[in-house]
Amino acid sequence: MAERDPYQPAPYKLLRKVYTEVRNADAAWCICQALHVLGQRSPTRSASYERMRSDEPAEVVDAASHEEWLLATMPEFRMSRS
Repeated sequence: MAERDPYQPAPYKLLRKVYTEVRNADAAWCICQALHVLGQRSPTRSASYERMRSDEPAEVVDAASHEEWLLATMPEFRMSRS
């Protein structure tokens, strides 16, 4: 659903709820970040997001290869290789 209209907050809110219930903190935080960008965060979630947010970019531990980057950014690349 988010692929069809990425600006609708409902799918993100549902995903946040699911990720929170299964205790996947990283995924829940990423969804909170998306809601923050959309201006759809709740005050309690906003406080949690801000507390966990870093001002510094994460350190690259294992960089993606050129092919991995193409697959992640251009799904049609996968189809052209088949």
